[in-house]
Amino acid sequence: MNINCVKFILGISTLVSYSLLGDNLLRNLQQPRVKALLDTIAYAEGTLKYGNDGYRILFGGTRFTSFERHPRTRSCLNRGGKELCTTAAGRYQIQWPTWDYFMSIRNINKQCGDLSFTPLNQDRVALQAIIDCDALKLLDREAIPFEDLFARLGRTWSSMPGAKWGYVVYTVRQLQNVFDKQLRKYV
Repeated sequence: MNINCVKFILGISTLVSYSLLGDNLLRNLQQPRVKALLDTIAYAEGTLKYGNDGYRILFGGTRFTSFERHPRTRSCLNRGGKELCTTAAGRYQIQWPTWDYFMSIRNINKQCGDLSFTPLNQDRVALQAIIDCDALKLLDREAIPFEDLFARLGRTWSSMPGAKWGYVVYTVRQLQNVFDKQLRKYV
């Protein structure tokens, strides 16, 4: 995950006025469609296969040990002769600058009380990124417009359709199938 979507949103409109405080956050994180979307993002970012250990995964698949803070570890992989490097970590592969942005500028640290990289805080940041991309409201529709949903998320997550960072990008159909499978677990 990177900060491009947030920059895009800041450039054209005011920030979405959702609050991640207390009950609103927990209620959103417990919604079946939100849980399925978070699982879909984790799948696309390569961490769903690790189960709960996905929250401990660095880019490239190695594990970090402490949730005390974002690991801030730069990892590189060679894909097709191109070296790809990032500080992405955790279930949603959140980059260090993006984490710091959400924790300080977006004040999630004040809302959740700490800066730790715990699973709950990773979920909070991912949900806020979904909100900032104006994608959460698409989950409320009876028929989810998946092409639009994943295009919006592609501004933030490199594995989504429309992303341009040179990483593995899934098709809308592939991600819709993952979403549908995950949703069945929660309804």
